[in-house]
Amino acid sequence: FRMLYSRGVERSNCIEVLTGTIPRQQQTKDMLNRSDRSNLNSLPLQDRPSRMRPFHFTFRSSMSMQPHMRLAAWASLILATVSALGQTTFNIVHYNVSGGFAVGQSVRETSNGYLVFGLQTQLDTTWQDCSISSFNQSGGFTGEQYLHRPRFESFGDADPIGTILNGGYIGAQSTYSGGIPVDTVFAIRFNAEGDTLWTKPILSDTIAYAVKTISKAGHFYFTGLEASGILLGNSAYVIRTDTMANMEMIHLNATLYDPKTMDVDQQGNIYMGGIGAAVVGSDKGYLLKIDSMGNELWHAYSQKPSGFWLGVKHVFGNKVLCMGEWRTYVLPPPGAPYDNTMYLSMYSDAGGFLWEYSGLRSGPNDGGWATFTDGYQDSDSTFIVCGAIQQAFWNRAVIYRFTENGDSLWRRDYAHFGNLDDLHPEIPWDIEPTSDGGMVLTGETWNQDTVPPLSDQNMWLLK
Repeated sequence: FRMLYSRGVERSNCIEVLTGTIPRQQQTKDMLNRSDRSNLNSLPLQDRPSRMRPFHFTFRSSMSMQPHMRLAAWASLILATVSALGQTTFNIVHYNVSGGFAVGQSVRETSNGYLVFGLQTQLDTTWQDCSISSFNQSGGFTGEQYLHRPRFESFGDADPIGTILNGGYIGAQSTYSGGIPVDTVFAIRFNAEGDTLWTKPILSDTIAYAVKTISKAGHFYFTGLEASGILLGNSAYVIRTDTMANMEMIHLNATLYDPKTMDVDQQGNIYMGGIGAAVVGSDKGYLLKIDSMGNELWHAYSQKPSGFWLGVKHVFGNKVLCMGEWRTYVLPPPGAPYDNTMYLSMYSDAGGFLWEYSGLRSGPNDGGWATFTDGYQDSDSTFIVCGAIQQAFWNRAVIYRFTENGDSLWRRDYAHFGNLDDLHPEIPWDIEPTSDGGMVLTGETWNQDTVPPLSDQNMWLLK
């Protein structure tokens, strides 16, 4: 269908395959708002939790198109549908063994299958522990281990674990509460099978937590938030260490008061993203670049009135992709709707704004999810992103493929439970390429089961 689009299908129309669209070129490349989901509400995924819903497609064409073009288009659509119907290798939910919640945050392919780094309830003195869950190549659960501390724990949010080039992984375990007034962040080194090799404290303060860890060129990088004393002035931090977590550099930034993500380029330059305050009461997506010595090189605010970045990636050698959401208000005034919208921005790594893309919008009155969370570069000129979207009784994880110039090539929608109300989202926290040319996703999928041994918040693994 891309060939047909480029060879003369009228630009005032669009080809719609499965649940994806290719809109005509627009300055901001806004996605068509497909808010009418009444035809999808009749497909109750909760009745078939382990299978994908049937795909729906339509074709809009100009009356001026020749019959052979119509035939070719229909043939390509049918072939695309047949191919796509078989594209899901597995779509599984993993329930917490203690009857509590379970969330997947990072997923990595191994020689035996997949590792999921996450957050779960466990039978110890607190109800929130970091976990490492193992699955075979078919998605079957094979084992689990927990990082026990007598406090609340967390790895971060969107893909917080770093992959070490010569084998293994690096993460940061934040510990807090539990009757201890000081929070502590531990660096944790894992081997290729997810076993813990060592831990080392790297930061302690009144409030201290980590959100993202990167391994690059013989160094480890950690980012998160630190706040000291009674006034608790928030500062984002980035720490660079050697491969034994010995401190080499720390940088603090008070403008980025809610850090959520980070990436590092081959020269050791660091890109931090999250929420910054352009003016008091105006939360905006904020991107900060510092050099390997901790000197600020430039910063940029989102082009939209309010929002945040959950993911930042240095891509195509000289560009920075920001993934998150935007909205008109931090909190809407009385009578005004929530309007969360999935949002991408691309910058040059010199700080120049290149393009933006507004995608699907959440339901108008519920403030639900409409957020890009993670992605990766998948070719010399394209990239993959994933995110969560909620509309009226339609909750999905969505995966897009884009060109480096911001043109959407396709979109796929996935769920495990899916068609429940806005209290039960489908949230992807990490998406990674796999060795067979596919991709694997982890996150959380919600159902309505709150009776032990099941919880309504469950770990999700999709291949």
